[in-house]
Amino acid sequence: MHCGIMDRSGVLDQGFDYHIIDPIPTPVPDEQTFEILCDRRGNEIVQDALNTNRNIRVLWSGGIDSTTGLIALMKTHRQQNLPPELIKVSLSEQSIAEYPRFFERDIVPSGHPISIIDGPVAKLLKPNEINVTGEHGDQIFGSMILEPYVRAGQALDNYQDALPQVIFDVLQNQQKTDRVIQYLLPQLREAPIGIHTLFDALWWFNFSLKWQHVTLRLAALSDHPGMIYSSLNH
Repeated sequence: MHCGIMDRSGVLDQGFDYHIIDPIPTPVPDEQTFEILCDRRGNEIVQDALNTNRNIRVLWSGGIDSTTGLIALMKTHRQQNLPPELIKVSLSEQSIAEYPRFFERDIVPSGHPISIIDGPVAKLLKPNEINVTGEHGDQIFGSMILEPYVRAGQALDNYQDALPQVIFDVLQNQQKTDRVIQYLLPQLREAPIGIHTLFDALWWFNFSLKWQHVTLRLAALSDHPGMIYSSLNH
């Protein structure tokens, strides 16, 4: 998964003790639409900003996840007719290139302060602001790790057949591949949904093993890890 794994299911023996800060929640039925859930979260963040007298800084990459977050915040902002300075948008030239239409049509006319990032993002975060990111979108929906297998028509192959080949392609060693598969099998069985396809398996690894790494990486790379961690809303 291109990271140091932290098993949120608690099944894998990783050889050292660690604390899970984002436990896997118990699945609950919720018939609300994804749009309503996003709007609800955006409203919660805006109310938190107002209650604590803080500004909101959105790290907009131009991708689907951070754009979804920014839209939810902007909808609540407009509904309450709040000052534009409440929400600040930090982006890069690559962000604009990723989604120029949204930048020109929605961000620029909004009046929200815009800052161009030129350097490590983590170093620019301020602990006295609410820092909103699109992190964990990949863990929920599936990351670019899956992309080549989707394109090749392998994503819906039975994982028991396809996963060993995927791991072998990385390790180039059959003995290591067999050991990794045996190590991961108990973790696959722990999934709250049925794991049938290669997409299922790689999604579950991302969701259960990479989540905490993603939670912490911006804070860990910042100048004030504890305070920045407290300021983050992924």
